[in-house]
Amino acid sequence: MDVLLPGNAMLRSSRYDVNDRMRYSYVEPDGETYDISDIVEEELRENSFATNRSDLLESVLGRKDLVGEKLNRVLSKIK
Repeated sequence: MDVLLPGNAMLRSSRYDVNDRMRYSYVEPDGETYDISDIVEEELRENSFATNRSDLLESVLGRKDLVGEKLNRVLSKIK
């Protein structure tokens, strides 16, 4: 799942077949990519209804009451 952010940066989630684990990346507009999996899991897992195999970004985006606050917390730790 890709989440387009202001300024054309993106948060990206992808599943790796090797261990069936979700990985999360921050992609800058120029394409430079940073692994932010630890940050996303720390900030989004606590209030998520997601299972270990679920996409935390997708589960939070489905919760209108949490989406702004949680994404802002993730973004503040990236920058």
